[in-house]
Amino acid sequence: MKRLLLWGTCAWCLSTALAADWYAAPDATGSGAGSANPGDLEALVAAAGEGDVIHLAVGDYYLSDVLTIDRDFSVVGAGIDKSVVIPAKTKRAFLINHADAVLTGVTVKGGNAGGWNMTGSAVLIDANGGSMSDVRVTDCSQSSNQGGGVLTVAGPGRVSRCIFDRNTLSGSDKTGEYIGGVVRLTGAATVDNCLIRDNESKGCCGGIAVYAAATVRNCTIVNNHTAYNSGGLYVGSNAARMYNTVVAFNKSDNDTTAYAPNVTFAKNVPASCLDHCALSGKTCGNNPQLVGMTDFNEEDFSPAVGGALVDAGDSSRCVE
Repeated sequence: MKRLLLWGTCAWCLSTALAADWYAAPDATGSGAGSANPGDLEALVAAAGEGDVIHLAVGDYYLSDVLTIDRDFSVVGAGIDKSVVIPAKTKRAFLINHADAVLTGVTVKGGNAGGWNMTGSAVLIDANGGSMSDVRVTDCSQSSNQGGGVLTVAGPGRVSRCIFDRNTLSGSDKTGEYIGGVVRLTGAATVDNCLIRDNESKGCCGGIAVYAAATVRNCTIVNNHTAYNSGGLYVGSNAARMYNTVVAFNKSDNDTTAYAPNVTFAKNVPASCLDHCALSGKTCGNNPQLVGMTDFNEEDFSPAVGGALVDAGDSSRCVE
């Protein structure tokens, strides 16, 4: 018994020792073993081992192919708008597909992917999950007749403290059944503390579309636009839940549903999926009327100081 325990302990130590920090920089050709000798980002991602961390220096990274994070390792940028990743034409920037995979501290900019049933044109978190935090996805586009989402979460992933702005989604679906959402949730994902603003859809839903038992909490969904229904939020599953989220000042050209233009519910999906969410315009249930933001023009979307919405959320649903 003692020998077995000792072997297990040594194996754990060995696996821990193998984890390493690597360093990438734009146009770098070094080994990546230190910040003074950075390597090529795509090569480092392809070779990363379990537990490794790849650190990105400040700069613009032009990709030739998709960066796949399908093992237990992390890609850590220098911060939003500091480490900027530009996808190759017609390809997404990142495919994340491992429960312990991590992407953080980068901006994904200018991607333009498309194709039949294409989904996740900038970032796809696939069925095995993963996490994405402190990431901005901006100026990306998606063209597809069935699909959607510059970000798609198809599994149990978590997306935190991210910004999605100035993205465009095109497609022919007018209802949301096939295509919808600049952010598209088709798995049991959690999205929290994110800002989704100034996006546009030529089909359904200019903001976030939820098609599964996903949770959206403590988010702000503002000033998005769609040519058809659901300017801000499309709820396509009665297992979806939204808490403490502001859905306001979104626009829709052809939406006559009950809570347009901010929220559209699919057939047989109850409005009770929203809980303590602040809506501009028409509201429902225990979701208060949005009576003002601190300074919309200056992009301060918090409830106005002293207003009725301060502390009006459900504190049990708050996250750091």
